[in-house]
Amino acid sequence: MSCKLAITSLSASVVIGSVIMHTGRPSMRHYSPNGRSEPPRWASALCALGLFVYQSLDAIDGKQARRTNSSTPLGELFDHGCDSISTVFVALSACISVQLGFYPRWMFFQCFCAMTLFYCAHWQTYVSGTLRFGKIDVTEAQCTIIAIHLISAVFGPGIWMTKVSLSCFRFRHGTGR
Repeated sequence: MSCKLAITSLSASVVIGSVIMHTGRPSMRHYSPNGRSEPPRWASALCALGLFVYQSLDAIDGKQARRTNSSTPLGELFDHGCDSISTVFVALSACISVQLGFYPRWMFFQCFCAMTLFYCAHWQTYVSGTLRFGKIDVTEAQCTIIAIHLISAVFGPGIWMTKVSLSCFRFRHGTGR
């Protein structure tokens, strides 16, 4: 009975994490439906908090399932299903947070890369039977997106549109002087 309760609560933690993560996403899309207008700073902060909670609960769920030897194919499918849905919304909210709507090709490229990398990782798992992680992988990418949301929350999304001039630097590469 207690083992079944633990499995149910583990699955519930993934659902709770997904719900918490998606709380900030509708406000981002509401205030910036085209990715060009500035979403409110609180929405960026909410997205950062939601992604942190989701990432933490997802990691705890996986560690606990392996520790208690209660990992099942259905649980893994459920977990990766939530991850696949989240990948789309995390990519879109990051694009909105940096106002990437001004550059639709870059926005498409960023979303396409996120989904392609997710697909390739799981295809490799399907073929090899093992989900492998690199030194820099999903957790680091999520931490980077959290940082992007926090920068947008503190300084405003307009910070990403600031033009930086490098004219004060003199580059003499290959001139022989």
